[in-house]
Amino acid sequence: MTRRFGLLVFALNDNGSETPVPHPAGSMPLDPYDLGDVPFPANQPAVSWPFPIRNLMLPRRGRYEFRLLVRRQQPTWRGEWWTHVASHHIVVE
Repeated sequence: MTRRFGLLVFALNDNGSETPVPHPAGSMPLDPYDLGDVPFPANQPAVSWPFPIRNLMLPRRGRYEFRLLVRRQQPTWRGEWWTHVASHHIVVE
């Protein structure tokens, strides 16, 4: 079985709002960066798969959220193809 993954990056603002960070630089900010297909072998309990994130330009120092998305086999009733599955936060000083 394989799954297709995507990535969204957000700058977290002090007032609680978030600003999308386009990736790769210059693309539309709300389109997920397609990380490609990841195989999930049936006989392994877990999979570790590194993804290189090239051409990511963080606009300033601060807090950021990286959202990992998985592409659904069929869209939701609202027509959404991507589902948020995990987040990772970093601080750039």
